[in-house]
Amino acid sequence: MGNALQQQWLGDLQSLMTEVRGWCDAHGWAVHATDKPVTESKLGEYSAPTLQVRAPNGTVVYIEPIARYVAGAEGLVDIYAWPSLRRFLLLRQNGGWTVKTDSGVPLPWKWSDQSFVEVIDALTSAA
Repeated sequence: MGNALQQQWLGDLQSLMTEVRGWCDAHGWAVHATDKPVTESKLGEYSAPTLQVRAPNGTVVYIEPIARYVAGAEGLVDIYAWPSLRRFLLLRQNGGWTVKTDSGVPLPWKWSDQSFVEVIDALTSAA
C-alpha cells in the first residue's frame, strides 16, 4: 500500500518540479535540481526532488517537499528564500496546488506561472 502511494506522491512532486523548472527556464532564471531524503511513517523513506532557483536579484529560493501526509491536504511543499527565510506553503488539495502564507492564509492565486512569479517576487523583495 505504502509503495503505490509513495510512487503517486513522487509522481506529483516530479510533475510540480518539471512545471516550475519550465517556468524558470522561460524567465531565464537559473535552476539547480537535487534530491533530499524524507521519512514518513506511512510512506517510509524516499528521495524527494527539490529545486533551488536563483531569483533575478540573486536571492536563492528553495522548493522542498516536506510530507505527503499533512492535515487538510494531500501533500506539503515549502517555498522559501535564503537567507531571509520568508516562506510560502504549497499544499496539494483536490488534485491541484494551493498557495498559502506561512501562517496558513490561502491566497487568491490559482497555481500558475504568474502566481509562481508573484511568490518569487514576494519572497525576494526588500523588507
